Amino acid sequence: MGYLFIAEKPSLGREVAKARASMLGVREESGSGYIKVGPDIITWVAGHFYELQPPGFYKPEWQSWRIESLPLLPDRFQRKASDNDFAVKQLGLIRNFLKNVDSVVNVGDAGREGQLLIDEVLQELKWDPFNAKTKRLWLQSLTEKDIIAAINKMFNNSDKKSLFEAAFERQKADWMHGLTLTRFYTVKAQQAGAQVTLSIGRVQTPTLKLVVDRDREIENFKPVRHFRPIGLFRHENGAFRAAWVIPDDFEGLDSEGRLIDKAVADKLLARIGGKSGKITGYEVSKKSKSAPLPYTLDSLTKACTSKFGMTGDEVAKTLQKLYEEHKIVSYPRTECEFLPTSILKEDAPSIIAALKGASSTSRAAASANLSLRSAAWNDSKITDHYGIIPTTGFSAEKYARLDKAEKDMFDLIANRFIEQFYPDQTWNSTVVNVEVDGLKFKANGQQPLNQGWRAVQDGFNEDDDPDAEKEDDQSIPVMKKGDPVSVEGGSLKDDTTKPPPYFNDGTLREAMKFIYKFVTDPEIKKRLKDGGLGTAATRKDIIENLLEKGSLKRKGKTGLTSTDQGRAIIDAVPGKVSSPEMTAIWEQQLGRIERGEASAEQFNQAIRKSLTDLIESIRNVDLKIKGTIKPLPGHGTTCPSCGKGTLITRQIILKKDKSKKTILTCSANDHNDPNSCKYVDWGDGPKVVVEPLPDHGKTCPKCGKGKMLTRMISKGEHTGKRFLSCDQWSKDDPKSCSHSEGLPERPKPSETMEGDGTTCPKCKKGTLRTRQSKTGKIFLACDNWRAGDKKSCDHVVWGEDKVDALEGHGVKCGKCGTGVMMTRSGKGGRFLSCNSYPKCDNAVFPDDYQRQSKPSGGGGAFSKGKGFPSKAPAGKPASSSSGAPRRIPTRLK
Repeated sequence: MGYLFIAEKPSLGREVAKARASMLGVREESGSGYIKVGPDIITWVAGHFYELQPPGFYKPEWQSWRIESLPLLPDRFQRKASDNDFAVKQLGLIRNFLKNVDSVVNVGDAGREGQLLIDEVLQELKWDPFNAKTKRLWLQSLTEKDIIAAINKMFNNSDKKSLFEAAFERQKADWMHGLTLTRFYTVKAQQAGAQVTLSIGRVQTPTLKLVVDRDREIENFKPVRHFRPIGLFRHENGAFRAAWVIPDDFEGLDSEGRLIDKAVADKLLARIGGKSGKITGYEVSKKSKSAPLPYTLDSLTKACTSKFGMTGDEVAKTLQKLYEEHKIVSYPRTECEFLPTSILKEDAPSIIAALKGASSTSRAAASANLSLRSAAWNDSKITDHYGIIPTTGFSAEKYARLDKAEKDMFDLIANRFIEQFYPDQTWNSTVVNVEVDGLKFKANGQQPLNQGWRAVQDGFNEDDDPDAEKEDDQSIPVMKKGDPVSVEGGSLKDDTTKPPPYFNDGTLREAMKFIYKFVTDPEIKKRLKDGGLGTAATRKDIIENLLEKGSLKRKGKTGLTSTDQGRAIIDAVPGKVSSPEMTAIWEQQLGRIERGEASAEQFNQAIRKSLTDLIESIRNVDLKIKGTIKPLPGHGTTCPSCGKGTLITRQIILKKDKSKKTILTCSANDHNDPNSCKYVDWGDGPKVVVEPLPDHGKTCPKCGKGKMLTRMISKGEHTGKRFLSCDQWSKDDPKSCSHSEGLPERPKPSETMEGDGTTCPKCKKGTLRTRQSKTGKIFLACDNWRAGDKKSCDHVVWGEDKVDALEGHGVKCGKCGTGVMMTRSGKGGRFLSCNSYPKCDNAVFPDDYQRQSKPSGGGGAFSKGKGFPSKAPAGKPASSSSGAPRRIPTRLK
């Protein structure tokens, strides 16, 4: 066998197989989960087939969510394989293929996670991913031409070992940090009475803080009405408008230097009315603006959210289809805005030619000048990926098959690419300074010279800097310093300050990328300029996770706001947890690991120490969640059952009527840990503390897993009697351990019924035993019966049923096929009835055949050709000899 290519997903594997077949001039042979191409095998995974083992794998006590167990710091991390059928099948295939291959090719995504998810498979299947036989295929485009070029440039996978190490260290650090802090704050919240899971993460929590801070800024915002006097001036060459330049110490200003007193503004206009002034400054300069750089995933998300109202998830899915299904755009999860010069030389002409054929881009592409070279073409700025652009796989025919969302998005990408072959936008900028009666005014104007790249999208550009000083589009006459002007009139520009907008998918992603803009510490700001919160590939999932966990909620379709829970998290966690500082330090160190400049072990040890110190510093914090329930009396006291935990107030939903119930439970209770304390105080009247029996807490002698707990009978003739029972027992689980010690004995039957000890005629597995009901009646019951288990045998024979057996007694029921026909006696005489009553109502009355007006079958096995009714005739109910309807006796537990 030649190469074994392992792709990140099936669709990618098929594209590689197609390109490989074209290279070798052979046909593809498809198998189940793989494709054979000549001597090569192409197979695939589907995302991560392995994940880190859960806490309980490393230490049994880590199964419980207890603050005493924190932080969670495994000595050595281990992985577990996914148990879904596809993963099991594919891992089996890969394991067998590895026995016979010459070389393996990692075809993971060209980034940290893609590197990790293939290398971890190889490691777990005992193949060294960094030996000389393992190659790396690094793909930036899925066109056949580009895949073939990448195959010809495959390099040793060991060249990316440091990338794998950075990815693995990030995975382990997020496991330790995320699980430790999630457990800590969740337990604290539950101790305060909130039934929530508070998800904490080194990226998601600072992201949440961005939204919380913005929401509070909006809520606390107070609009300010302010005024700007505008003078209309006349020069001999024409008229123009100029705004008053507000001095710092003028009357009527607020602390921000805005004129808020309208009377002062009116007075100022009156002061200059009809007066003359002079030009104190006149400057004309030629300005230009180059085309914006190609899109990254973040900037494209912002554009699509703003222009088309798409959510981050919709953007990601649509873009992935353009890349993977249609193959008309380059790699989507990029943070690089620049392009390699090789594309300028080799691909750009054919891409522009193809864009000329599509109706939406034909005009702009036809005017593109391929001899122009924008700032985007810069090999020194290329990282693992480059900006999102159309590929050579694009055609007008493919464009016609796109849906509206795909066309809208592709048009943005294509036009941005076309703009790289247009000249700069140019204009003359004019600045005029005027002085009248000691007051200064300033005018801005511009005269367009060349629209340049703006012509591609008819002037639309969603990336214009909103904070840049806007120039007035008025045409200002030619003047020179010292020229006289007169005041022809004036007006007031009346404006009101506006709060910042709520975040949406696009603007939050942008804020995460440029998080340094929200940081005041100069050292942290400097560190964060090299990397924001998360990556282009993960930011969408971080936002979606915050929505799913209930920390964020939607405002409209794309808007994002914080919830009470989200705000409580930010208010409770220390600044070190909610600050992007941690991410700044992590990303800086992970980048050094990627470049081979730092040790993975040093990073790991630093994370462990930092987390240990953090938990110690916050261990006694009190968490308050808005809307938490009022603590019940006894909240915070020592548990009377285990003596270790404390009682905490919780609110539960009752199954019977969905109503809410406030209870006290032990803080040591863990539904995942059967050995944890199960004490519950339902809050109904005075509480009786059950004094533990001597063997309280010993291991159950029957199942060997549970612990024997002291319980008390609360009603009946044995009220107050204590006994021991296994804590593994559950009334809802018939298979749970029911062992008990010290329970009052059941009433012993006064006699042994005939049939005691014989095999049950219904299930053929159990044995009939004599029992006595609470009312003193004796009966035979199958010992294969279990309370609450509908599949267990419910065969019962009451002591009163002492009648001669009819022919057919003990034979399988002809109606339901599962029960057994038994002889009964009623007012009308003997009859046979199914012992599965009331599930099956088959009854056969051999002494009363002729009364039936119409045979209905059901007991044909005994009918002798005449037929029996499926139900008892009127006046002949299926009953015991006493005339009472048959029933299953109440069992004593």
